Amino acid sequence: MLTEFEEDAIKEMFNLSLGNALPTLSEMVDAEIEFSTPCLETTPAKQLTQTITSMVGESACLLHMVFRLMMTNKADLPGNAVLLLRADSLGPFLDALYGEPVPQALQDQVCAEALTDVADLLLYTCISTLSRLLDSELEGNKPLFFRGKPTLWNLSCPLEPNSDVPNEPNENNADAHSITLRIDLSIPIKHVSGSVMIWLDASHDTDLKQAVQHYITTQLC
Repeated sequence: MLTEFEEDAIKEMFNLSLGNALPTLSEMVDAEIEFSTPCLETTPAKQLTQTITSMVGESACLLHMVFRLMMTNKADLPGNAVLLLRADSLGPFLDALYGEPVPQALQDQVCAEALTDVADLLLYTCISTLSRLLDSELEGNKPLFFRGKPTLWNLSCPLEPNSDVPNEPNENNADAHSITLRIDLSIPIKHVSGSVMIWLDASHDTDLKQAVQHYITTQLC
């Protein structure tokens, strides 16, 4: 298990990583982006979808990136990154991206491509910075777009890199846990709210602990 100091260190890394990505998004929407302090908790992997539903209800826009951090000791740390928007934020967010109101009839046509491009930039920049801070190499997929009920997207079974569909449930990992990192975002002037969340496989806790310790000794001490 991570110590409190190690948890604070990884929250700081997440804050730095997302902070490195947000200025570009701020330029894209021509507005200031506010964000919360990072939070960290250990979550049963099978409850990740329920976690999202409790945040945004039965309708959401979700962009999901699967990644793997290749540690210097040859260990792999799998994870998932998500950009989550409340359903009522989708229209205002598209309006902000395009600089003008996007008619409802066109939203379905443009939202998948536009938001995938945004998530590709935002999530990849965030995770690549996190990877660098953890002294690892990054392997990741292009984000997948989903709109609708979070319960229909199986986040409890992480994707493998280079795969487009979730893995089948596995009884062997039914008790698996994930380290959940979360920062809430808002663009007040555009009436947009959402979150960026990262799940790291807690079964690889030793590898993560070693990487966090490396960050502490090289960057904080």
